[in-house]
Amino acid sequence: VRFLVVGAEADADARDTREEYGWTPCILACDWNKPRAVQALVEVNADVNRAATGSSFAKGFTPCMMAAYRGNPACLRALGAAPTLDVNAVAAEGKHKGKTALDVALDQNQEEAAAVLRDELGAKRARDLTEDDKRKSRDIARGVFAAEAAMESARGPPAGGHGARHASA
Repeated sequence: VRFLVVGAEADADARDTREEYGWTPCILACDWNKPRAVQALVEVNADVNRAATGSSFAKGFTPCMMAAYRGNPACLRALGAAPTLDVNAVAAEGKHKGKTALDVALDQNQEEAAAVLRDELGAKRARDLTEDDKRKSRDIARGVFAAEAAMESARGPPAGGHGARHASA
């Protein structure tokens, strides 16, 4: 992963362009329980809060929510090394709309993942979030969106001059 992102100058935040997924490499690594890949992505500053798009069951999931859903505590710990991790992000859309990673872990009976989230990463259930927690999440999201806009601007238009960027096969 590190070689692909650094050596080959790949985009650590590129999305799967298939309509049903829209997952980032970090979401995929958490889905597949690949904590070393998550760690490598964190080390190259991949966006650990970017949510999945598309129409799959994970629409609105952040990497933390995917690791919670799958019960992957090692991935959660790897994500926890990222200074920008919003462990209390709330899914804004999809089947799990309104839930945090801790809610997702508990809903899926992923007790070990829930323990890591709660005891090691300080996660809360959505119903227990304070206004300060919500403000912090909004501030993190604003920083993420500003960083994404700056990266897109620096990249310029996609090859061919128009349309959305697509991952090559």
